[in-house]
Amino acid sequence: MNAPKPPLQENRLSRFILITRLILALATKRNRYPLTCAALWSAMQLIYRDMPGDGMETYLVITQSQVERFLESGWDYTESRLHMLRQVSNFPLTLDGAHQLVELSQQMEGVRHGSFDQVRSAVYEDPTYPIFQHVGQAFRNQTSGRLPFVLQTLVDTPTRPHRICDAGCGSGILLGDVLEQAQGAMGTGIDISSRLLRHARQVLGVRGLDQRARLTRADIRNLPVEGNAFDFILAMEVLEHLPDPPVGLAELRRVLAPDGWLVTTIPVEDRVAVHLHVFDSIDEINHLHVSAGLKIERQQVVQVAPGIPNVISAVRKA
Repeated sequence: MNAPKPPLQENRLSRFILITRLILALATKRNRYPLTCAALWSAMQLIYRDMPGDGMETYLVITQSQVERFLESGWDYTESRLHMLRQVSNFPLTLDGAHQLVELSQQMEGVRHGSFDQVRSAVYEDPTYPIFQHVGQAFRNQTSGRLPFVLQTLVDTPTRPHRICDAGCGSGILLGDVLEQAQGAMGTGIDISSRLLRHARQVLGVRGLDQRARLTRADIRNLPVEGNAFDFILAMEVLEHLPDPPVGLAELRRVLAPDGWLVTTIPVEDRVAVHLHVFDSIDEINHLHVSAGLKIERQQVVQVAPGIPNVISAVRKA
């Protein structure tokens, strides 16, 4: 039985209190966290200026609990990742920059129901897409639960992984986080977008990790590596971008070592334009893994956006 929704007035009051706390935090932390505060202030200006008559509901793409966690412990992580962005790009963390990211979001809608090649050409190779990925990961990797889950799984593996792969590595932030934790390991970042790979290479460079990472452009459904090549594989919010997730997961299993670990994150009912497959339930996600010959060892469900569970799974070969 579904729990009753809180009254609309209560929702508005809760959001008002949260936004007030955020504004106060911006005022007190702007000297210590200038880039984070600049990005948040620009986003808030855009939201309030363009807010529709029904309030902020349209703009709530993160949950209240994520904002709470960010206010409590997210500032240092986000500031350091935005500092990396400043080192590799002149993208403005201003109202103009926020507009550019919104324009890209609108551009994504133009390829809704399009093919994988259409999405790749129109979105993944857009000059702004690496920034879109970078900013999103700077604010969400830690607070969404993805990074803590990945690092804990890495620590708990009986044998220290030496060959790590981030399949769909995007901006390179997560691959860098994992390589910093797994001292001595070598990393491979794979992505379909040449623009993302150029950005990731710069990000890994400013972190001093470029000598431990190899970046390859490829479709994860057809990886140019031998079987059993990796001890630890990440596929974070990647499989839903494929029209045929079982094919991609089967390929990831092929390159996973017999005693290796694969960590996936997959959202449920997340109908973003660039998601070419929408998973309708957690059961469907679990069936996908089991059908691929994988055993779910540990799993966590977090709310990345309101009403959209994100299933984080650590799996091994069955």
